[in-house]
Amino acid sequence: MESTTIHKAPVDFKTVIDFIIAYRAMEKATLDIGYYIIRKVYAEKHFKDHLCDHWRGKKKCFSSFYLNLGTESQIMLLHYFGIKSEEDAKYLKMTEQDERSALFLDAPPVARTLHNLLLFFHNHGMNEGKIREGIYLKTVPKVQKKRYGNSANWGDFILSLPIDEQQELIDSITINYQYK
Repeated sequence: MESTTIHKAPVDFKTVIDFIIAYRAMEKATLDIGYYIIRKVYAEKHFKDHLCDHWRGKKKCFSSFYLNLGTESQIMLLHYFGIKSEEDAKYLKMTEQDERSALFLDAPPVARTLHNLLLFFHNHGMNEGKIREGIYLKTVPKVQKKRYGNSANWGDFILSLPIDEQQELIDSITINYQYK
């Protein structure tokens, strides 16, 4: 008798949609709004200034910006977006006690999954059919330049789908695309 393993998405669907909506709002906003968010999230002035320069240099491409942040900084931005998990506090406490621990600790599951989701968006364009093992697209944006792999194109595409298709696609990516 064959056993079937049912894989569960590591982050609930609503959290992923909330994340996409939040980062797309930041991408669509003016540079000044992006600067405001960065200054609100991070405490140290030098770091805020650096991240504002980074946001401008990445031309408001959220995946380019976010994927270059450390896990602690990603968690802080997620908290600003209203996305929090129990594991975040444990992780932040451990890294506060010993900064070197950030080199060896695994990111909390929600932060790691959203990082991987953006990594997937950033590194994969949209074509009908199989993109990777377990990840298939039934439809793609009609405009060719909207098929390019980045956070804006993927975010808009996912948000344009009916809810059941959004969930199916998000689950297939978060279950089948695990980069550590």
